[in-house]
Amino acid sequence: MLVPYTRPALPDFSAVEQLLREAWLAERVANGGPIQTRFEAEAASFFGGASLMAASGTAAIQLAVATLTRGGEVIVPAFTHPATIQAVLRAGARPVAVDIEPNHLSVDPAAVQDAITPATTAIVVTHVFGYPADVESLEKISKGSDIPVIYDAAAAAGTRIGNLPLTHYGDASAVSLHATKVLNGIEGGLLVSRNPCLIDEARMLSNFGIRRGRGADPRGFNAKANELTAAVATISLQQIESEMRARRAVLDLYWERLEGHDTIHMLRPSAELAYNGSNCAVRLDRGSGDIAGAVSSALLKRGIETRRYFAKEYDLGTSSRHVEANRAKAEVICLPLWGQMPSDAIEIVCEALVEEAAAANA
Repeated sequence: MLVPYTRPALPDFSAVEQLLREAWLAERVANGGPIQTRFEAEAASFFGGASLMAASGTAAIQLAVATLTRGGEVIVPAFTHPATIQAVLRAGARPVAVDIEPNHLSVDPAAVQDAITPATTAIVVTHVFGYPADVESLEKISKGSDIPVIYDAAAAAGTRIGNLPLTHYGDASAVSLHATKVLNGIEGGLLVSRNPCLIDEARMLSNFGIRRGRGADPRGFNAKANELTAAVATISLQQIESEMRARRAVLDLYWERLEGHDTIHMLRPSAELAYNGSNCAVRLDRGSGDIAGAVSSALLKRGIETRRYFAKEYDLGTSSRHVEANRAKAEVICLPLWGQMPSDAIEIVCEALVEEAAAANA
């Protein structure tokens, strides 16, 4: 592979090793140990809410949905990872997909409002590629209808609107700690909420739903984290600001190089947004057909790996009536990005992208 899609932002090994040595000598490597406790406390300060480390980002969103819903209908985006919708199905609810807005590809608040019925029990919203949904409009809808909002913030660790982290909004947010993310635990997830009681309930559910002195809660499952991933995440959190700066510098080079190409449009943060640099997403003009698929395949033949998030292989059956979601699936790709990506690799990607986008539109 000439240019891989990404490389993990591995934290300082000696610092991780020191934490792991303490856990190893104490023979405390499973869930709920001192390293996980420390990470959750530091994460609570960074993310602005009580925090629970989970086995994965998927487990975190499943815990959020299980805690806040009791069946019924749950509004979900038509453009999202299957894990978002699978969490709803696992909770015994029926997902109701709504269309997205075209700018940052998250749910259209007007579509959310129109989809609310007496059976609606929750709204699940994705901060796509780490860019925020229209949180202000969604907060108004939530308060006006008394329906909780859960944010799939898998790629949004560190993104802020003004001084507020995205996890400040809604009733709960689920963050991914996968190796490809800005905040990296190799694997893992984080559930964040300003409601400590919600986190307490989610913690119980994450341990098979075991309730001391009572029977187990049937919603429970094994979503526990461990001291090994908590150690990596702890050091990664200490280094997240430098990682975000490095990624934003790479994005600046991409934006500078691709600016002025009429058929290539980069998603860019607004002035009030402190973006975490999670993804380099571009939208390609097309006459018709799947231009993202054509360009992505052509780039792969040239040794450049891209991602077509939420395209056909991610789809759980989105209806064709969702015009903007289906447009995004046909037009959006994410380019290679990591914090230490060299400038010559960026130039290789940009040159190839311009050529292949032009060829696809010829």
